[in-house]
Amino acid sequence: MAEKKVCFVISPMGDEDSATRKRADYVLETYIEPACERTGYQAVRADHDEIADLAQGITTALQNAPMAICFMGAPVCGTDRCGGPPFWNANVMIELGSRVASRLPLVLMSDRDSSGRRPRYPLTLQAWNALLLPGPGGVPTPHDWVDPNPEPTINGIVDKINYERKRVRLLDCKHPLASINASSRDSDAPESLLYTAASQAAEDLFGLEDEDEVEDTPRQRLVGRNMAEFLEGLKERMHPVQWKMFRRDQKRARGQLRRSDDSIANVPIVLDGIAYLPVIVQEFQRNKDGENNWYNLRVLYLNVTTVTGIEALPNGDNYYACRLNPMAGDPLPSLKPFQAIRTFVSYTRAEYAAVEPILVALKQLVPYVEPFIDTSIDPATPDIEELLAKMDGAEIFFVFLSSARRGPGQSAEIDELNRRILAGKSPVILPVMLDDSEPRAMLNHFEWIKSDALDSDRLKAVLLRHFAERCPDEWAEESARRAARSAASPRVRL
Repeated sequence: MAEKKVCFVISPMGDEDSATRKRADYVLETYIEPACERTGYQAVRADHDEIADLAQGITTALQNAPMAICFMGAPVCGTDRCGGPPFWNANVMIELGSRVASRLPLVLMSDRDSSGRRPRYPLTLQAWNALLLPGPGGVPTPHDWVDPNPEPTINGIVDKINYERKRVRLLDCKHPLASINASSRDSDAPESLLYTAASQAAEDLFGLEDEDEVEDTPRQRLVGRNMAEFLEGLKERMHPVQWKMFRRDQKRARGQLRRSDDSIANVPIVLDGIAYLPVIVQEFQRNKDGENNWYNLRVLYLNVTTVTGIEALPNGDNYYACRLNPMAGDPLPSLKPFQAIRTFVSYTRAEYAAVEPILVALKQLVPYVEPFIDTSIDPATPDIEELLAKMDGAEIFFVFLSSARRGPGQSAEIDELNRRILAGKSPVILPVMLDDSEPRAMLNHFEWIKSDALDSDRLKAVLLRHFAERCPDEWAEESARRAARSAASPRVRL
């Protein structure tokens, strides 16, 4: 026999032996517990030992219990003489709001107001179809009042529980996603696993025909079904061998889940040629050593068609198995190293201060740019060979020039560039003028730019023009937006 599912009870508590506590105990014992017993639930309230070990206390129970009943009590007057506006118990309102946000089943009930009528509920709860508890009219229900006929109220709660557990609750997800509640002690019994919420994609893919006439419930539904019903529906739609292997794999995975944290399925659900692997993406367990160890799972039915292949059985039959293993520890092989755009910056040391902003801008383009900036090599030393080696590997040269005398290092660099031009190697060269002069000799044949116009955006534009495939898409998008803004800006005709 499967263990009963948890129904978490939200209720005003009050101090021990207070009228509030006595009324809450009466409602729990007279109405809620009998209704839960008839519908297969165990009523659990915050003061019960069963939830005393919750890692996150009441909040965790509110977000995971497959059913909840909120007894709101009655509104309390705002002054000693009851002349102020009534208000509801603050703790109950906080817990109720948390439960509503969870989108899981909730039954709402309250006492009557001081006039014996339906009280005014807060905000959106006014539209809630809450159950009014019986009691003498004209005053809030006293704690010592005894209901002479509790059966109609119990039946009303039973009806609401049955309605709530079948009403579709959609999770926000574009993929098939479902919330499943169960007791880990019976985790290998499919009858004990209950679907409490699902995404629309899960409802459409796995929903089963509903024979019950329940308002607002579609003919195809997953929410409210247990795992046994879910599996029976799959059996009718899957290849017999695939179904047999899937069932075995799921039974093994459920057994692993009961014994440890590692539960991995390998055999997917295959419907109409598409493979879906159940993957646990969220798990809450109360106390692994506790007697009443209920838990809640979020399961994503991941489309694994592209990583699924055919496996052979000894008897010659075959089935689909997924190669996806989320516990695999072997890393992927390394990708081909990214080749940054190798830049060479040529300048005279005396003009370093004017060149430095461009050097900083180039360094900010790493890892897409690999700038070489000569700050230490002296052409009078053997290190000139290292300099020439760097020039051999460079793909674009930024040559900073002015009317001032060039240093020996830059003179050697420009002489080397001239030799390459004469040899027909045609390197990409951008002369950058630091004053109003123009490039001399062969460098004058290249497009050149003033240094005060060479900012980060212009650097990206130059690199995009010559090395577009190795530049990030964002550079091209930024350039297009700047061009669009420039075209849209008003022009003044002179």
